[in-house]
Amino acid sequence: MRLVIPINLPLVMKLTVLLCLSICLSATAKVSAQHINLKEVNAPLETVFKDIQKQTSYTFTYTKELLKKAGIVNIEINNVPLNEALRLIFLEQPLTYTIYNDAIVIKDKEIVEIKSDPGTERSVQQSYSITGVISDEKDELLAGATVFLTNTKKATSTDASGRFALNQLQPGVYEVVVKMLGFGVYNESIIIQKKSPELNIVLCPNSIMLKTVKISGISASAKKKYLSMFIDDFIGQSDNAGKCKILNPEVIDFSYNKKDDILTANSEQFIVIENKALGYNVHYLLKAFNMDVPRHLLYYDGSSYLEELHGTPAEQGKWEKNRQIIYEGSEWHFFKAAFDHTLEKEGFEIYRFPIPAKIRMAAGLQNVQRSHPEYFMPFKGMDTLLVNVDENIKRLNLKALKNDSTILYIIYTKKDEPRAYVLGGRHIVDPTMEHAKFKQTSVIRPVLDDILIDKNGSVNPKTSIARAGYWAWNMASGFLPPDYKVLETAKK
Repeated sequence: MRLVIPINLPLVMKLTVLLCLSICLSATAKVSAQHINLKEVNAPLETVFKDIQKQTSYTFTYTKELLKKAGIVNIEINNVPLNEALRLIFLEQPLTYTIYNDAIVIKDKEIVEIKSDPGTERSVQQSYSITGVISDEKDELLAGATVFLTNTKKATSTDASGRFALNQLQPGVYEVVVKMLGFGVYNESIIIQKKSPELNIVLCPNSIMLKTVKISGISASAKKKYLSMFIDDFIGQSDNAGKCKILNPEVIDFSYNKKDDILTANSEQFIVIENKALGYNVHYLLKAFNMDVPRHLLYYDGSSYLEELHGTPAEQGKWEKNRQIIYEGSEWHFFKAAFDHTLEKEGFEIYRFPIPAKIRMAAGLQNVQRSHPEYFMPFKGMDTLLVNVDENIKRLNLKALKNDSTILYIIYTKKDEPRAYVLGGRHIVDPTMEHAKFKQTSVIRPVLDDILIDKNGSVNPKTSIARAGYWAWNMASGFLPPDYKVLETAKK
């Protein structure tokens, strides 16, 4: 709720507002100071309340009618502040709460009617939904499965009938991901054009969990070391990364292959990353993480959804500014500009580096780049590779580039690379040394023949291109939702 205080507000009212704020801050501090543990699978909300009451000084106030509206709860947390636990519990519930002294009062979530101006009414009316039902191989409906769209703020869980709905979606390309304890992760690419898709999803048992494979034999000191390595390479090493924190590191399992010096990480649960630089909680479902330690080569894959943090107006202002900084020159910015045919206007330069097979076989990639700068040339043909699917989606044909092992250098000319990035030895120098002034330089290499791009700059599938350079530096600390809109303020 936003408090707007007129300049001519009587002093007594101002003091009342300040007093209320101080009480709220005091209550917040008290709630933050109490930590709880929960492990609930398909549990009624009332059961969760009772478990919290046993561990804290708080009691819950509610009616039976309210609880009839609630969905089941699936949660596993350890030593988490009560306010964070409550946020997670009520994230997908039709209910919310208010804390008054030692009571947590349950109430209905307010339905806020969003009024739009005439210019935006049309786009709101044309929104779509992805709905469906989830069952197992025996056709039993599954309640409590988490359903989300990768790299968005859209997430929900199935109800008692196994149904779900993800609403207010614009036309585009989405990746639907379903996760439920005991079952394998389900992924499906969905294109929304002129109708809302209805899905019937069948989850298969998780073979790894059925075999009860556990990684063991790692000491506490070794896990601490591996976690530090994981954070550096998965979250990144930028200034933003320093303001990120993994809230549940205990859910990550590590193994280390001493023979090949390969660090592997995996998790059966969402890794929750609190990003206080951008104002998001990132819920990341890690599918694979393998790091070649001596060569510092990293491969990882996964899916995530983002959740807005609550902050003061000052914090929200900082988050908006940081989001804009992250967006400018990013992969999302690049592909959105490609979609709009505005790459040059937006400050992007592209250079093509095809590597003939006979040379590629005779020398390593780095040697080719250094010894054959004649192959490095400006690339103005991005528009010719784009084919319209409809007004919201385009197909980028990469077959010709993929066949000759082309590397594309993407240089964002409007910004220099941060000093920490350059000093870390990660800067990619182009073979001609033309851009030796450390403009933001990234490299992509096509992996598939073609990819889909929507109007927001989202790429599907994500694994269709390999990335290196500046785009790979922020890593998880630079995640933004594809419907990011702050850029509009920068256009004015």
